[in-house]
Amino acid sequence: MSRNESLLLAIIFFITVITWIILGIYRANTESTVTSTQQEEIRPLNAEFDTKIIQSLQQRE
Repeated sequence: MSRNESLLLAIIFFITVITWIILGIYRANTESTVTSTQQEEIRPLNAEFDTKIIQSLQQRE
């Protein structure tokens, strides 16, 4: 195999690897693996406290 053939083969291999990486990144960004049940489970919690209940618990002691 001549030097030119080796260089051409290396360039084709490099382009193939770069294309494979780019397509893998694109696929990972466009596909969601989170199901609707999981989305419901990870929704933010309401962080508000009912101060009346806390005061009644303190008075109970």
